[in-house]
Formats: sequence, C-alpha cells, structure tokens
Amino acid sequence: ERPRLLIRPGYAFLVMHFPARTLGTGRIETAELDVFVTPNVLITSVTGHLAPLDVLRERLWHDGRLRATTLVSPFDALGTLLEHCLIEMFPLLASLHQSVTTVDESLLAGRGSEIVTHMLTVRQQIIQVRRIAMEQRVVLHRFHELSRRFGGTGDDERANHLSRHSDEIWQSL
Repeated sequence: ERPRLLIRPGYAFLVMHFPARTLGTGRIETAELDVFVTPNVLITSVTGHLAPLDVLRERLWHDGRLRATTLVSPFDALGTLLEHCLIEMFPLLASLHQSVTTVDESLLAGRGSEIVTHMLTVRQQIIQVRRIAMEQRVVLHRFHELSRRFGGTGDDERANHLSRHSDEIWQSL
C-alpha cells in the first residue's frame, strides 16, 4: 500500500515505509508499518522486518521509566515509534555512503571491471532508499494535522522533530 496519512473524525490511519537491510544478502527491502490511532488506542501492523520496532518493543518491555514516559498517550507512543524508525535509518545511510566511497576508490584504482556489479547494487539501494524517504517526507509533513487532532505531550514539537528527521534523511541522500 502507498504511504499515506488518512485523518477522520475520531481516528487516523497511517501507512509508512522504511528501508530494511536483509541480513543474509545485504539487499534493501521495504518494510511497511500500518498504524491505526485514536485518542485512546494505538494498533500497529508490520509487513516485512522492521528491526527498530523490535528494538523499541524490547526496550519498553524492560524499562519501566521509558514505558511510563513513552506510553502517555497513543499519539506519544506513535511519535516515539516513528522517531525511532527514522533515527535507525542513519546507520543504513552511512553504510550506503561507505559503499559509494568504496566504488569511487575502486574506480580510481583502475579496478573498474570488477566493481560494476557492486556499483549497480549500490545504485539500486540508493534509488530504493530515496523512494522510501521521498514518500516519508510527504506523510511526515502532514503529521502536524494528526498532532492537533490526537496530540499528546509536546505534540507540535514532536511533529516538528519528525519532519526535521525526515528532511535530514532526504538531504543526506
């Protein structure tokens, strides 16, 4: 499903995509996060593997203080979840940058023929992450509407923070 934010009286539905590196192959796949949120309920569903969600779930399970501050409202929990998923994109971006650097160094060293496959793989990964990031920006820039409707503590600040993360990711690509 295409990323979107649908806001209706009493609820909102959010679809977001995030890049996820496949452990065995190193390929970048798209994980989909579907969210249904009301003033009292947050329901999430994931298609694919979204490691940041697993990490956050584990941290919340073991850290009572974090759980108490994160789960103040469904909107706060959603904001924390999205922020965690966005922040976890930065190591992937650093990995892509390193791959580009490796390709550049190999080309300059005259090993062009052996690097063609690697170069095509890196190019495809960058295109995949750019597509995901572009779609994220559209949805996250509308997050202010959601914060006004279902806002928790620091609602506008949270929406601004998510938009800034999205912009930083886009600029790094």
